[in-house]
Order: sequence, then C-alpha cells, then structure tokens
Amino acid sequence: MNITIGGNGTLVMTEEYRHFIVQERGVFTLQDNITLTLTNEPHRLGGGIYVNAGTLHMNGGEITGNKAIRPGFHFTNGGGIFVRNGYFFFNQGSIHHNSADYGGGISLMGASTLIIHEGQIHNNHAYINGGGIDSQRSRGLDSIRIIHMYGGSVRYNTAGFSGGGIYSFLTQMQLRGGEIHSNTAAGHGGVYASSFDSVISIGPNMRIHDNTPPNMHERAQWFSLSRFIFPDGYRFAIALLIAILGTRFTRKSRKSRNHKFRYSKF
Repeated sequence: MNITIGGNGTLVMTEEYRHFIVQERGVFTLQDNITLTLTNEPHRLGGGIYVNAGTLHMNGGEITGNKAIRPGFHFTNGGGIFVRNGYFFFNQGSIHHNSADYGGGISLMGASTLIIHEGQIHNNHAYINGGGIDSQRSRGLDSIRIIHMYGGSVRYNTAGFSGGGIYSFLTQMQLRGGEIHSNTAAGHGGVYASSFDSVISIGPNMRIHDNTPPNMHERAQWFSLSRFIFPDGYRFAIALLIAILGTRFTRKSRKSRNHKFRYSKF
C-alpha cells in the first residue's frame, strides 16, 4: 500500500499513539509543509513514525516535538522516527526537538538503510546514545545497517553518553557531503563508530566540525589515548574501576614489601 501525506497542516496527537506505522512492503511519503508533532509514544519504538520493514520517503515537512516514552524498565528508540528492517529516504524537511533514550531524531535497527540527500536533523536529544541518529544492533543475530549521507546537516543534537550527532554499531557509513556540526555528548560529540565492526568512508565534500568533544569519529583501539581524553560514559566507568582496583593493588603491594623488609632485619 502506498500512502502520501502533504499540504500545509499540522497533525497533533492528543492520545498516546504514534502518528503512523509503515508495515512490511508499505510505502509512506511525507511531503510539502505538513508537520507531525506532540506524540508521547508509550510503546518505546518510534515517537513519530515506526517503519517496520517498509519504506519511508520524506520530501518535506517537519517531525518535531515527539517523544518515545519509557514503559517500565525498557529503553526507548527513535524519538522522531524508528526504522527496523526498512528504508528511510530523507530528501527534504526537518527532524528536530524529538527525544528518546537511543536516537533522539532517528533510530535504526536490523537490516535498515538511511539515505540522506538533504534536510536537517537538529536539536534532538538522546538520554543515552545518538542525539541525532542512532544505529545499533538488535537482540540476537543482527545485520549490517547502512547510512549514506550526501547533503543536509546533523547539528545541535545532544546525547547523555556518546554520539551527539551519530552513534553507530555494526554500520557501514558513507559520509559524502553535508555537515555534521555543533553536536554535544559526554564522549564523541560528532560521530561515534564502534572500532570492532563499523566502517566509515568520508568524502571531500563532507564537513565535520565544532562538535563537543571535538573528535569527528573514533576508530582507535580500546586503550588508545584519545578514548581516555574524551571518554564516553561507559569507558569512564571502566577507567574509574581500573583506577580504583589499581590503587588497592598498589597499596597491598606496598604493605607486603614493608612487612618483609621489617622482618628481614632479624
């Protein structure tokens, strides 16, 4: 089924539901100046739109002010848009001021593909990873996700832990054009890519700048200097634990040496 929504209106959700669910083999197109806003989605996946093995084309409009609400102890994904085993072609428009635990603007899972030609992803917030975009694995076996960016911008997004602009795990990224700038996180403010499984290709027309911390992406090994200069929340906790254990071991070693030294005189 193919559905197109356009015009100059605003769609506001007064109940606790998403705006749209795009099911398998469905094609949904958002265009013109239509705005989707003010959802509080209690099912944790996709505050504005949930793409479940379907295809979403965004040729204009806005997705703003949507939230994926945590039910109980479950984490949330995709404040604006959540894609599982589907396709999202972002051609024009704006995704902004949405929030979730993972992927304040957009969250990808499974064998999903995100193609960004133009458009703005800005001022979204993730309480954990991926302020603008989060691409992560599902439970159990997983597939590689794909992110290709040819234009547009990812800017002024924030994350509580890592990947203020983009957080990726098991992802192939081709960043060919556009800008990723002014994003903020506790660690890796611009682009975070897991050094174990993600592949990044950056073209000459891509600009990554003014992110906080200022590293554009991280491909170094676990104990690299840059990871400890700009740690994300997880590595900071591990580094702190190692420091505490190291201090206790050092103290025990000193006490043992002092004990042996005292008794060696007799």
